[in-house]
Amino acid sequence: MTETPVPRDDRMWPNGAYPFSIAFGVLFIGVSIGLVVAAAGRGAGLFVLTLAATPVAGAIGWMYMTLGQRYRLRRGRFDGKLLAAELVSAGAGLAIFLADRQLAFTVLCGFLGVGMLANARMVRLARANRPAGE
Repeated sequence: MTETPVPRDDRMWPNGAYPFSIAFGVLFIGVSIGLVVAAAGRGAGLFVLTLAATPVAGAIGWMYMTLGQRYRLRRGRFDGKLLAAELVSAGAGLAIFLADRQLAFTVLCGFLGVGMLANARMVRLARANRPAGE
Protein backbone atom coordinates (compact mmCIF):
# COMPACT_ATOMS: atom_id res chain seq x y z
CA MET A 1 0.00 0.00 0.00
CA THR A 2 1.18 3.52 -0.71
CA GLU A 3 1.55 6.14 2.01
CA THR A 4 -0.29 8.95 0.22
CA PRO A 5 -4.07 9.06 0.32
CA VAL A 6 -5.23 7.52 -2.92
CA PRO A 7 -8.29 5.42 -3.74
CA ARG A 8 -8.35 1.81 -2.63
CA ASP A 9 -7.53 0.96 -6.23
CA ASP A 10 -7.62 2.44 -9.73
CA ARG A 11 -11.20 1.40 -10.54
CA MET A 12 -12.55 4.84 -9.63
CA TRP A 13 -11.13 6.07 -12.98
CA PRO A 14 -12.58 4.89 -16.28
CA ASN A 15 -10.70 2.29 -18.29
CA GLY A 16 -7.91 3.92 -20.25
CA ALA A 17 -7.57 6.93 -17.93
CA TYR A 18 -3.86 6.33 -17.41
CA PRO A 19 -2.78 6.26 -21.08
CA PHE A 20 -5.24 9.06 -21.89
CA SER A 21 -3.74 11.25 -19.15
CA ILE A 22 -0.18 10.50 -20.27
CA ALA A 23 -0.93 11.11 -23.95
CA PHE A 24 -2.79 14.36 -23.47
CA GLY A 25 -0.38 15.57 -20.77
CA VAL A 26 2.54 15.14 -23.15
CA LEU A 27 0.53 16.67 -26.01
CA PHE A 28 -0.41 19.77 -23.99
CA ILE A 29 3.14 20.22 -22.72
CA GLY A 30 4.48 19.89 -26.25
CA VAL A 31 2.04 22.51 -27.50
CA SER A 32 2.98 24.87 -24.67
CA ILE A 33 6.70 24.44 -25.45
CA GLY A 34 6.01 25.20 -29.10
CA LEU A 35 4.04 28.30 -28.16
CA VAL A 36 6.79 29.48 -25.82
CA VAL A 37 9.25 29.17 -28.71
CA ALA A 38 6.81 31.00 -30.99
CA ALA A 39 6.56 33.81 -28.42
CA ALA A 40 10.24 34.57 -29.06
CA GLY A 41 9.22 36.11 -32.37
CA ARG A 42 6.77 38.46 -30.67
CA GLY A 43 9.33 40.40 -28.64
CA ALA A 44 11.69 39.82 -25.76
CA GLY A 45 9.31 41.02 -23.06
CA LEU A 46 6.47 38.77 -24.12
CA PHE A 47 8.87 35.86 -24.54
CA VAL A 48 10.21 36.23 -20.99
CA LEU A 49 6.67 36.60 -19.62
CA THR A 50 5.53 33.48 -21.47
CA LEU A 51 8.66 31.58 -20.47
CA ALA A 52 8.07 32.43 -16.79
CA ALA A 53 4.28 32.06 -16.67
CA THR A 54 4.05 28.64 -18.31
CA PRO A 55 6.01 26.62 -15.70
CA VAL A 56 4.24 28.52 -12.93
CA ALA A 57 0.90 27.51 -14.44
CA GLY A 58 2.15 23.92 -14.67
CA ALA A 59 3.10 23.94 -10.99
CA ILE A 60 -0.34 25.29 -10.12
CA GLY A 61 -1.95 22.54 -12.22
CA TRP A 62 0.08 19.89 -10.38
CA MET A 63 -0.82 21.41 -7.03
CA TYR A 64 -4.54 21.61 -7.78
CA MET A 65 -4.66 18.05 -9.03
CA THR A 66 -2.63 16.39 -6.27
CA LEU A 67 -3.65 18.46 -3.26
CA GLY A 68 -7.28 18.61 -4.34
CA GLN A 69 -7.55 14.86 -4.86
CA ARG A 70 -5.73 14.05 -1.62
CA TYR A 71 -7.98 16.35 0.39
CA ARG A 72 -11.12 14.96 -1.23
CA LEU A 73 -10.02 11.38 -0.60
CA ARG A 74 -9.13 12.07 3.03
CA ARG A 75 -12.20 14.08 3.93
CA GLY A 76 -14.78 13.01 1.35
CA ARG A 77 -15.39 16.56 0.14
CA PHE A 78 -13.62 19.37 -1.66
CA ASP A 79 -11.44 21.91 0.15
CA GLY A 80 -13.12 25.34 0.25
CA LYS A 81 -9.78 27.19 0.29
CA LEU A 82 -8.57 25.30 -2.76
CA LEU A 83 -11.83 25.99 -4.58
CA ALA A 84 -11.44 29.70 -3.81
CA ALA A 85 -7.86 29.58 -5.15
CA GLU A 86 -9.17 27.89 -8.30
CA LEU A 87 -11.69 30.70 -8.79
CA VAL A 88 -8.93 33.29 -8.40
CA SER A 89 -6.85 31.33 -10.94
CA ALA A 90 -9.78 31.23 -13.35
CA GLY A 91 -10.15 35.00 -13.00
CA ALA A 92 -6.43 35.48 -13.64
CA GLY A 93 -6.73 33.21 -16.67
CA LEU A 94 -9.58 35.31 -18.02
CA ALA A 95 -7.56 38.48 -17.51
CA ILE A 96 -4.62 36.92 -19.35
CA PHE A 97 -6.96 35.84 -22.15
CA LEU A 98 -8.29 39.37 -22.52
CA ALA A 99 -4.75 40.76 -22.59
CA ASP A 100 -3.12 38.25 -24.96
CA ARG A 101 -4.78 35.13 -26.33
CA GLN A 102 -1.57 33.35 -27.35
CA LEU A 103 -0.12 33.82 -23.87
CA ALA A 104 -3.36 32.55 -22.35
CA PHE A 105 -3.38 29.46 -24.57
CA THR A 106 0.27 28.75 -23.75
CA VAL A 107 -0.36 29.04 -20.01
CA LEU A 108 -3.52 26.93 -20.28
CA CYS A 109 -1.66 24.16 -22.13
CA GLY A 110 1.07 24.17 -19.48
CA PHE A 111 -1.55 24.05 -16.71
CA LEU A 112 -3.54 21.22 -18.30
CA GLY A 113 -0.50 19.22 -19.41
CA VAL A 114 1.07 19.03 -15.98
CA GLY A 115 -2.35 18.49 -14.39
CA MET A 116 -2.94 15.51 -16.70
CA LEU A 117 0.44 14.04 -15.75
CA ALA A 118 -0.43 14.50 -12.07
CA ASN A 119 -3.68 12.64 -12.72
CA ALA A 120 -1.73 9.81 -14.39
CA ARG A 121 0.47 9.64 -11.30
CA MET A 122 -2.59 9.31 -9.06
CA VAL A 123 -3.94 6.50 -11.27
CA ARG A 124 -0.59 4.73 -11.08
CA LEU A 125 -0.46 5.05 -7.29
CA ALA A 126 -4.02 3.77 -7.03
CA ARG A 127 -3.17 0.86 -9.32
CA ALA A 128 -0.45 -0.14 -6.85
CA ASN A 129 -3.17 -0.47 -4.22
CA ARG A 130 -5.21 -2.92 -6.30
CA PRO A 131 -5.10 -6.30 -4.56
CA ALA A 132 -2.99 -8.91 -6.35
CA GLY A 133 -4.90 -11.38 -8.46
CA GLU A 134 -7.79 -9.07 -9.38
